[in-house]
Amino acid sequence: MAARIFISYCNGSDATRQLRNEIAAALSGHKVFIDELSVRLADDWRARIYHALAECHAVVFLLDSGALKSPWVRKEANIVLWRRALGASVMIIPVLLDGVTAPDIEAAGLAELLEVQHTRPARRGPAGGGGVVPEVVRAVSRLRVGGRRSSDPMQEWTSRVVEALATLDDGHLAVSADAFGAADGLAELPGRTAQLNYVAHQLLHQGIDRRACDTLARIKRGFSDEQRRNLIEEIIPTWVDGDAARLLLHGAADRRPVVLLNARLDRTARQYFERATCRSFSGYRCAVAGELVGEQSVADVSAALQAAVRELARLPPRIPIEEIVPPPGLSFLVVDPGGVPLPAVGPAIEALRRDFPWVNLIVLVGRAHPDEPTVRRWLPEAPYLLLPALAKDDELVAYQLVEDLVQLVPERMRGDVR
Repeated sequence: MAARIFISYCNGSDATRQLRNEIAAALSGHKVFIDELSVRLADDWRARIYHALAECHAVVFLLDSGALKSPWVRKEANIVLWRRALGASVMIIPVLLDGVTAPDIEAAGLAELLEVQHTRPARRGPAGGGGVVPEVVRAVSRLRVGGRRSSDPMQEWTSRVVEALATLDDGHLAVSADAFGAADGLAELPGRTAQLNYVAHQLLHQGIDRRACDTLARIKRGFSDEQRRNLIEEIIPTWVDGDAARLLLHGAADRRPVVLLNARLDRTARQYFERATCRSFSGYRCAVAGELVGEQSVADVSAALQAAVRELARLPPRIPIEEIVPPPGLSFLVVDPGGVPLPAVGPAIEALRRDFPWVNLIVLVGRAHPDEPTVRRWLPEAPYLLLPALAKDDELVAYQLVEDLVQLVPERMRGDVR
């Protein structure tokens, strides 16, 4: 069975394009996606690229100096690394060209491409083929296509969105495709299933905005009530930037830093979690250390955090917390300091991280995006990761957008949609 292979590269070098073509020719028995050859000028190329990356079995990265500076190579790397972090068996084959070294790749923020298990960089050399092409072919030959595939939450998320879109007639599907930037080339795809997948991929990667919300309002009668509810529930977290959300999954499970998010609503952090995990609740769990209030002591804050950890681990009420058994998969705890000053929260967070290293912490730090000295005043020891800043009104605009989407769901079915 032919594998789907994506070749990621920067289009600035003639030598790299030549190597790209040689690799594609050597893999002619497979379905190879190259943006310049696979996307017509009139197509929305972003939609085609998202679609190809979400469905491919392997990605070959041609890493010359131009690729290290390319925002689209970075975007492509983020999507495929995101799939792998969620457990998908997509193969990554990095090829170092033009004297590019591992430190160069690390400096470009793409070090994860060199940390992939079961693959290694193809032999470094000039962008002219040589031993590179056979190495890539050998790597691809190790793929096992067909039969039972490993869990792929990104694909499963897409399938749920496809199922919700399936009742739309062709006219409504075309309207939705236009709103989500996937209209060009939709009619060329072979069959309705491919078209539905195409629109779903674009919706999930591009994310919802006001135009998408207004379009759903226009075509809402094209859905059954249940499918409209299901679709809205699935797409709500897509307002969150995917590259930022993926950082929640970065690094080894027992060594992840404390994640700091400049937001005020715990539901914002939940939506980051759902975006990062592609709403895959198998193997992932999330709890909230409810809004803390008043001038609580460090001991009070620690007690509140431990109560949330008990909930996260489903620990029976009378069992001592020292007997806790870490649940399988990844566990996230959202900490909402509320009215408690962060200097009182910091020591409790550091103690929790030492006592329960399996808990991944997401801390809301308010609207401000704190600098290093500010963070270290209340979190002096724990490694931390400050997520890319939300702009001043992003959180409230997203809140309004989500509430408008929820209004499209029949009141009797809204439940906890949000």
